[in-house]
Amino acid sequence: MATTTTRKRRRRASRGRRGASHRTTLARRRTFRLRGQAYSRLMYKTGSKHATLGDGIIPVGLDNVFDREAPTQVSLSDYPVVPATLKLFKGRKELASTASDENGRFEFQEELKARRRYRLQATIDNGPRIFPERVTFFFKVRKVPAGLKTAQIRIKTVHHVQMDFKKWKRVDSERFKAVLEGSTLWLTSGAALVFNTFALEAEYLSQHLSPNLQRDHSNMQYHQFVYEGKTYDIPLFHLCLATCTAIMLRYYGAKIKGRPVSIEDITEAAARYVLDMHTGKIRKRDWARTKIVDEAKLNASPRRSVEFTNGEYPHNNMDFVLRGAERLMKKHDPDRKYYWGGGNDDICKTEHPSLTCFLGMGWPAVVVDDLSGTWDHGRVCVGAVVDHRKRLKHLYVLDPSRPGRLTIKADGSQSDLGWCIISTELAQSEVSPTRFSAGGVPPAPPRQPFGD
Repeated sequence: MATTTTRKRRRRASRGRRGASHRTTLARRRTFRLRGQAYSRLMYKTGSKHATLGDGIIPVGLDNVFDREAPTQVSLSDYPVVPATLKLFKGRKELASTASDENGRFEFQEELKARRRYRLQATIDNGPRIFPERVTFFFKVRKVPAGLKTAQIRIKTVHHVQMDFKKWKRVDSERFKAVLEGSTLWLTSGAALVFNTFALEAEYLSQHLSPNLQRDHSNMQYHQFVYEGKTYDIPLFHLCLATCTAIMLRYYGAKIKGRPVSIEDITEAAARYVLDMHTGKIRKRDWARTKIVDEAKLNASPRRSVEFTNGEYPHNNMDFVLRGAERLMKKHDPDRKYYWGGGNDDICKTEHPSLTCFLGMGWPAVVVDDLSGTWDHGRVCVGAVVDHRKRLKHLYVLDPSRPGRLTIKADGSQSDLGWCIISTELAQSEVSPTRFSAGGVPPAPPRQPFGD
């Protein structure tokens, strides 16, 4: 009789192997989070001692651009932090969004993994006359260090400006390294998120005080003033320089008898300055000896006017406008010192004076182009886009003749004949956030990115 042996079946536990499609236990990958701080590229050097000497403005060569190559960022408190909206992406998928706080700081709670490519996109809205800017960070962490060890992570950034609020145009790109400390990737200090747009808030004024002016000037509007018992008429046309000066003074809150400075105030101040020279009340300057007052126009009937023999009016000349405006402010705002200056060099191309120096101190400046080979048209420059190599990419202006014009070329071709400015000393608290269009403020010293 045959016997059979019954074998007992054993249950085998599944073991995960390298390369297997599944395993019973998973190796845990280390993750990291993203934290950083957002700044404006231009810094403030407020205070007249940094930029003026005597009555005229003498700018010094200030370094106004955020320098990532500096060995230490000891002056980061001089750079205004800006409120930005931020989005974090993996590929096309949006992982999270946040906004920077009052100190420009931001933090994402999303746990990010090594060996994955991520994209951080930050945007600032600069108001109705300044185009939005977008900065995009591209980065990939190969390995998250253990404990408190650190690693250097390569960062690539691309800057875009939304031209005419429609199409994004690339204006800058940078490459640098950020610190990955333990489980945090820090976008601070030399790896901070920096925006290239810097703009000041100024009120737009139109120079067209004689609307729809006919070629024969038959519908000209006039401003009247009395000087030594005689009434003089100022024709209200070709007012770009006077309008720009009024814009600058109103930016500083200048008032006359409780009301904001007007364009007519500036034209009258320039005419009074010329009359004081003509009558000998003040010494005639050497630079003004070629400006001969037309006696016939001075005594014309029924309209007396202050006009030069070459057909110009005092409000067409930078020196008369600025000196007249300064005297006007000494009379009506004696507690504040006003600085003024100008020149025939191209402020967009020279290092001395520097347009970014003026803007960084909170000073709008007038830039003049050569439309017909002379000082023909002035605009108030209120902002700029500056790349990380200090090159001007775009200029934002208030054009008193064309309210729809927001920008001019930054290569100097539309501002190559000269510049002028009238300003007062401003503290950082007066510039930002009150006059800075993005509303940014310098962080309170001593600056610690995420300290107390």
